[in-house]
Amino acid sequence: MYRPILAEYFQRKGVSVSASKGIGRGECFDKAPIQKLSTKYSKSPAQIMLRWGLQKNFCVVAKTATPSRMRENRSVLDYYLEDEDMIILDSLTSKEDVKKRDERELQSKIM
Repeated sequence: MYRPILAEYFQRKGVSVSASKGIGRGECFDKAPIQKLSTKYSKSPAQIMLRWGLQKNFCVVAKTATPSRMRENRSVLDYYLEDEDMIILDSLTSKEDVKKRDERELQSKIM
């Protein structure tokens, strides 16, 4: 999940946007659209999400201590996601998701 309005705002101002949990610890990998794109491009779900972040011009940092995953994570520069696939991945974050996340963060700051 990402915050499209904030990302676009900062990018317009020339500020690089990064994620603290770039691929969300794999929480979204089992979603049908990601699985379909993984098959379509013959890439892992992590590679699909990392490529999406790069094409969004985000500063993408993939954390892992596993050598095989390090090699896999580097293998995202040899293909591009088609525009319609980017739209599909963008749609995985709804306005309601962003609102719920904002509310959770506000609550954690209050407590």
